[in-house]
Amino acid sequence: MLEFAQTKLDVTAPGSDLIHTRAYDKLMQDVKTGAYIGLEVVGGQRCHHLAYQGAEVDWQLWVREGERPLPCRYVITSKNIAGAPQFTMQVVSADTQPKIAPGMFRFVPPAGAKAVDFLPPAATR
Repeated sequence: MLEFAQTKLDVTAPGSDLIHTRAYDKLMQDVKTGAYIGLEVVGGQRCHHLAYQGAEVDWQLWVREGERPLPCRYVITSKNIAGAPQFTMQVVSADTQPKIAPGMFRFVPPAGAKAVDFLPPAATR
């Protein structure tokens, strides 16, 4: 879904690289340098703070310490945009073993409904 949205619809969801199928590969694509900053508390959890620099973005990741090392915070800084805007994502909770009923995402269109193709993104002017 994420790749379809990006390649076919020109939609980029900040932070989506954390839930990508190959998250590590996606995150490390542009990395030039990285550093371990140390332990910090995020949302009441002790987390390992990591910082990375790339050509276009710098990013930081806080990963919970312990047996369930899940992301707690993710900050992306855009370096090539005036003002270096940041996107911050804080993970409040994560269910790594959700109970999904068979057919939970099955779509049943109403009678008379017709499929509509996605329109390609407008050309950049």
